Amino acid sequence: MLERKQFDRLVALLCLSSSLNLISLSWTTVAVAENKNQNDREGLPLRRVGGGTRSDCNFANSNELIALIPERTIAKTTKANPKFYFYIPDKTAGKQLEFVLRDKDDRQVYETTLISNGKSGIIGIELPATKNNLLAVKGNYHWYLSLICTPDNRSQDIVLEGSIERVELDASIAQKLERSTPMERVSLYQTANIWYDAIGTLAELKLTSSEILINSEWHALLESVGLANIAQKPLI
Repeated sequence: MLERKQFDRLVALLCLSSSLNLISLSWTTVAVAENKNQNDREGLPLRRVGGGTRSDCNFANSNELIALIPERTIAKTTKANPKFYFYIPDKTAGKQLEFVLRDKDDRQVYETTLISNGKSGIIGIELPATKNNLLAVKGNYHWYLSLICTPDNRSQDIVLEGSIERVELDASIAQKLERSTPMERVSLYQTANIWYDAIGTLAELKLTSSEILINSEWHALLESVGLANIAQKPLI
């Protein structure tokens, strides 16, 4: 029969072993949960805002480079050549903006370079209409916008990036769109969570009209994705 001290020591060892097993199980559960969350985030926009704190891009943090997209969902379009909208801060005159679009296999689909004129405001970068559609239906793509601060050192770039998916319109929504006004189309696109078509339609209206209703809808649209701070910035 075990002596009292030996018995107590055996009980302590068994308790310690059980605790270690529970800790190990707990860490395993946490790791699985973290991996699941990472998988859930795959394909989502990764960088919507870029601050000018590097090299020759020292514009104030209140005037950051911003992509006009939802922050936590994949933005969608029904178009083969949608337009992408970005807020460009001041103090960027003469600097290059490089836009690159890649498919899900990381193959380059499109690339273009612009030169900033130094005026702050919201610009649109439209994919060109081509014989072969740049965006395939049900295709997922990743885009990058780089403000090139120091051409000889691209590690100094300020980079925005996000995702876009081309989808087919639901038949009932397509029928409504055919007999809708442009402003009604904006609402229908919003209801269907088709961001690029909603903002593109409204931006075109805003460029051609100064109606208070359109400006109000523009502010509401940007506010819905947390970008009310740039809703008053001009479209250029």
